[in-house]
Amino acid sequence: MEAAIITKLESSTKQDNFFCLKLAGLLKSGGLGGDRSNLIAEKLESAAREFDCQNDFYRAREYFQASAEWFQKAENEGKSTGLTIEAAETFVKEAKARITSDQPSYMVAASFYESAIQIYRTIPRSKRAEYRVDERIVELRKLLSKSSEKMLDEMKVIEVPSIDISEIVENARKSIRSKKPIEALQAFSNLHLMADSKKLRENATDQINRNSLQTLLPGVAISSDGRVIAKHAGYSPTDSNETVIRYTMIRNHDIQIGIIVQGMIWPALEEMLLEHRLSEADFIRIAKQSSIVPIGRELLFGKALFAGYDRDFAVAIHLLTPQIEHMVRFHLKQAGVQTTNLDNDGIEQENGLSSLMNLPQAEKIFGEDLSFEIKALFCDPFGPNLRNELAHGLLDDRKCWSVHAVYAWWLGLKLVFNTFFNTLRKDTEDTENSGQNKEQ
Repeated sequence: MEAAIITKLESSTKQDNFFCLKLAGLLKSGGLGGDRSNLIAEKLESAAREFDCQNDFYRAREYFQASAEWFQKAENEGKSTGLTIEAAETFVKEAKARITSDQPSYMVAASFYESAIQIYRTIPRSKRAEYRVDERIVELRKLLSKSSEKMLDEMKVIEVPSIDISEIVENARKSIRSKKPIEALQAFSNLHLMADSKKLRENATDQINRNSLQTLLPGVAISSDGRVIAKHAGYSPTDSNETVIRYTMIRNHDIQIGIIVQGMIWPALEEMLLEHRLSEADFIRIAKQSSIVPIGRELLFGKALFAGYDRDFAVAIHLLTPQIEHMVRFHLKQAGVQTTNLDNDGIEQENGLSSLMNLPQAEKIFGEDLSFEIKALFCDPFGPNLRNELAHGLLDDRKCWSVHAVYAWWLGLKLVFNTFFNTLRKDTEDTENSGQNKEQ
C-alpha cells in the first residue's frame, strides 16, 4: 500500500498538487528511509510554492507546514526550519493583502500577524540566530501593533432599542428621600443585591445552548490601545466551554452594571447630596467600625469612600482598588490560607489579586456572588480589569469616571457600610436585651 502511494507521489505533476498532501497523509513515517521522506517533503514543498505564487495562502501554508514536518522526519532540520518560516510568512502576505484589498480590515490583518508570530515562536532557540527569528518577531510585533491601533476605528457601535429606566430612577430617589443620614446610607448601600452568579451562569449556558451567534464565534477582549488581552475560541461541543461561559457572564454583568449605575446609583447619589452633607470623617468612622476593613487601612478606605461620595471617582478608584486587594489578602490570611509564593532564589512574594481570587478558599470565604463581582470588576481581562489597568497606569480620565468605576466604588461602600451597620445593629440589640434583663 505504502509503495503504491510513494510511486504515485513520485510520478505526480503540478496538476496533482491538490492530492499531494492527502497522499502524504496516508503514509506512516515509520520504516521510511531518509531518501523517501526527503522525496515526499520536496513534492509538498513544490506544491506549496505553486499555491504561494497563486496567492492561495491557505493551501500554501498547509503544504509548507506538511513539508517542514517531513523534512524533520528526514532529519533535515535546516530545510524544516526554512519551510516553517515560509509558512509563517504566508500569514504576513495574507495580512498585507487584506489591508490593501477593496475592503481592507486591520482587525483581520492583526490576527494574521499574530498567527505568524506564533509560528515563529515554535522555531527552536538553536536555530533562531541563524534565521534572524527574534529580529523578525520584533518587526512583526510592530506591524501587529499598528494594525491593532487602526482596527479600533473599524469597530462599530451596535444600536439596540433603548430601555426606559425612568421608573427605576424615581424609585432610587424615593429610597433615599426624607431619611436620616444613617438610614439613607443603608438604603443607598442596598439599592441592588450582589450579582447573582448562579443566575448569570444559567443565562450564559442557556445562550450557548441556543447557539447564540455571540457565543458560537470566537471572541477577543481588546484594550484601549488595541492590544488583544483575552480570547475565547467560541462554542465547542467537545469541551466544557468554561471560557465562553465566563466571557458571556461578564458581558451580561456589564449590561446590568450600566443599568444599575445610571438607573439607581447615580440618581440616588444625587438625592443623597441634596439632602445630606456627609464629611470624610464620617466615612472614616464607618470604616473604623467595619469588620471587613483590615486594621491600619481605615483611613484609606474612609478617604476612598468619601471621594466617591464627593463624585471624585478618579481618587476613589485609585485609593480603593489596592485596598480591595489587600482586604482579600488579609481575610484569606486570617483563614490560614497561603497567599505568597516562593521563587527559585528563596524570595517570598505576595500573589496578586487574580491569583488570590483563583484560590479555592476564596469562594468559601467571600461567597460565590462577591467572588464573581471582585473577579469581574478587578481582575478578569474580559471585564474592566480595574486592578491591572490601574497597576500598569492604563486608567485614563474616561475610565476613571466610567460606570465600572462608579459601580466598583459603590460595591466597596456596600461591603464596608453593611458590615458596619450589622455590627451597630447587633450592639444596639445587645444593649436593649441587657437593659431588659436588668429590669426583670
